Amino acid sequence: MRLSDMAVADFGNFFNAISPTPDPAPVPSHVSFEVSWPGGDDVSEIDDDVFDFSGRFVKSDATIEFVARNDGAGVVYRSNPDGQINFDAGVGRERNGVFH
Repeated sequence: MRLSDMAVADFGNFFNAISPTPDPAPVPSHVSFEVSWPGGDDVSEIDDDVFDFSGRFVKSDATIEFVARNDGAGVVYRSNPDGQINFDAGVGRERNGVFH
């Protein structure tokens, strides 16, 4: 999954982002990321009639490369894929309730 140069507002912190009147004002910014799930590990199948949920999932390591930059400010944040730890990453198909 990949996204390039999406315009976002940088509010600086969570509380400023949810404030009805952010102070300081958000800074125009852009983000790009690429998430990789190569697949190929164990397959898990789940079928739960109680919660009307089923799915088939393939475990795999996952990595993300992420870059965020403030427009005109020269501030850039980058992820470090080599320093990432995976906790049960995977891909699959699911069905739950009315969504199939």
